[in-house]
Amino acid sequence: MTILYSAYSIAVGIRGKHLLGTGIVIPLMEIYELLTMLPRQSFEYTRQEFARDLYFLDKSGVAQTKKGHHLHFHASTGIKDATKTLSVITQGGRLRSYYGTSFILS
Repeated sequence: MTILYSAYSIAVGIRGKHLLGTGIVIPLMEIYELLTMLPRQSFEYTRQEFARDLYFLDKSGVAQTKKGHHLHFHASTGIKDATKTLSVITQGGRLRSYYGTSFILS
């Protein structure tokens, strides 16, 4: 979760540091692009692997950083563009889609 929070913080910082901790939703594809900025990194760590890792994090129940920011995932039911969402088949055989994430300081 530390790397996810770090990339989220960078994306929020681009929009304005005052937004950190407010719960602004950042698209997960934007976070993935930050994580795979180096050449060939997206070949080493694919979108599907990122989606799998998000699912395992979501399923783990770990939802708080050491600094007290609570993780929230946001699904995308209204977006039809598959390039903006990440989807996995859960262990129960259902489709789980992720669009964005937010961290709220509580």
